[in-house]
Amino acid sequence: MPSTKSFLLPTLLLLTAVCVLSVDGYASICSEPSSACPTDCSEDLGTAVSRCRSWKGICGKTASDCAACVRCSYQACNAGNTPHMILYEYCF
Repeated sequence: MPSTKSFLLPTLLLLTAVCVLSVDGYASICSEPSSACPTDCSEDLGTAVSRCRSWKGICGKTASDCAACVRCSYQACNAGNTPHMILYEYCF
């Protein structure tokens, strides 16, 4: 029966590779200007606004940054004023 030590190194290498690949994708999300203000109005507004929540969580943005992102999406899509409940639900 193989020892636990023989599985430890390959497992750690695999986990390291997965983490590096995941972080690399997140870096591009955090640096894209469209992440701070999703304006693709061809899709559901809720989908665009949910990107703000993802941007906040992945990139370590504040609740105020997220709220500004949501407001920007509403304005870009001509959806009127952003309801306070939406800001609370997605950002706080």
